[in-house]
Amino acid sequence: MTTYNIYCDESCHLEHDGNSIFVLGGIMCDESMAHAFNSDLIDLKSLFGFNPKAEMKWTKISPGNVEFYLAIVDYFFDHVGMLRFRGYVGRGKDELDHSSFSQTYDEWYYKMYYRMLEFVFDKNRPASFNCYLDIKDTLGAQKVRRLRNFFNSHYASNVVNRIQLVHSDEIALLQLADVFIGALSYRHRNLRTSSAKLRVIERIEHRSAQSLLLSSSYRSENVNWFIWTPESWR
Repeated sequence: MTTYNIYCDESCHLEHDGNSIFVLGGIMCDESMAHAFNSDLIDLKSLFGFNPKAEMKWTKISPGNVEFYLAIVDYFFDHVGMLRFRGYVGRGKDELDHSSFSQTYDEWYYKMYYRMLEFVFDKNRPASFNCYLDIKDTLGAQKVRRLRNFFNSHYASNVVNRIQLVHSDEIALLQLADVFIGALSYRHRNLRTSSAKLRVIERIEHRSAQSLLLSSSYRSENVNWFIWTPESWR
């Protein structure tokens, strides 16, 4: 059975953060290839004159480093199939009435996380997964416990081997996930303040032949995102 690593991150995920969207996503690869991909991305940092330990982040994209970020996007697409991305955008977050569905925001959040990864799990059976989540706050351990319980209630216990909190500055593939998630978030918030970020978005849309604003075809396994909307919008 093949084992995959999936490096997960999120943007605008807090309930009352002033945003109407949230974004979840992950970069996936065969566990046996993870070290090589991380090493290649670190080498790219050095090639462009950056400190190998410097963290790649969507928020750091600027006119002065945009060629580097275009290069890492190209690296992903040059290895697509061996590297995959799954994104999940939730729109209308600020309009939801959770009490109508007998749930809290946190319960809804975990359902969305499950939906994001369900596509990956179902498309790659039989396989097992190691899920690595960026440490963001003191609630990380609770998040891991809740996610594990959620997955175990829907899948056999051997599907998800591990859900582990990690520091993003130590894992280049998790940093790459941040860039793709940041692009989805920026696009869905209709921001246009950075020409450099818009260039990165254009490169992702060009290389994927998909708009970040529209859900991917279910058949698109290697680069896939889903745009969720509340029932009241449909």
